[in-house]
Amino acid sequence: MHDTQTLRSYVEEDLAVLSAVKPDIVIGDFRISLAASAKVAKVPHVAIANAYWSPFGRQSFQFPEYDYPLQRVIGRSGALALFNLLRPLGFATHTRPLNTVLKEHGLPGIGGDIRTMYTSTDFTCPNGNGASVS
Repeated sequence: MHDTQTLRSYVEEDLAVLSAVKPDIVIGDFRISLAASAKVAKVPHVAIANAYWSPFGRQSFQFPEYDYPLQRVIGRSGALALFNLLRPLGFATHTRPLNTVLKEHGLPGIGGDIRTMYTSTDFTCPNGNGASVS
């Protein structure tokens, strides 16, 4: 999703804006760098997140409907089983860059679930497509 260097540059940009504006609160919509920069700047951070991508909601991840070559080999149910088996590894891979940047700033990591990346905030608000998430 975002590599470590990109997130580092986003955090630098965020910190420059937060320092110049000095907001009482910052609201982000998929600006995952705010998980680090808002904490460093000591500004409360609110994220807007779809409940589907929240660890606070119930998800039922489905294998995409369109044709994958793997489906032709092991069938839809086999491909879905493999997808569900590998999904945690895929989710964890997406969190590595943010975990690295957080640790570089002396902040705790977010673990290996991509859903925590979207909700690593002081407050999380639903985007209107789901239930309240935190």
